[in-house]
Amino acid sequence: MIKILTQPIVPQSLHYIIPRSIMGFTCWEELKKKYRIIANHHCMICNRYVSHTPDDWLELHERYEYDYENRIQKLVGYVSICHECHMYIHQGLLQIQLSNGDIS
Repeated sequence: MIKILTQPIVPQSLHYIIPRSIMGFTCWEELKKKYRIIANHHCMICNRYVSHTPDDWLELHERYEYDYENRIQKLVGYVSICHECHMYIHQGLLQIQLSNGDIS
């Protein structure tokens, strides 16, 4: 699963086009529950134990394959991961949080 950390950045034209917006809140929450059970309280990337207490939850992240030549983004699955790994993947969001002083 660590390969997810080395995937190319999502093309800017595809930013904010996300399954949870398309499928709706209820379906997204069901997927999150399913993958948290599969992960058994562990990040599927770094394997850190995540206690599921306030501010320490596994987050659901989509996995994609990209065909840049034909401009195709294909959803290939999901992973349940810790917040730190999720922020590493979303480098743009991490940069915004750094700029705003939300993180150091």
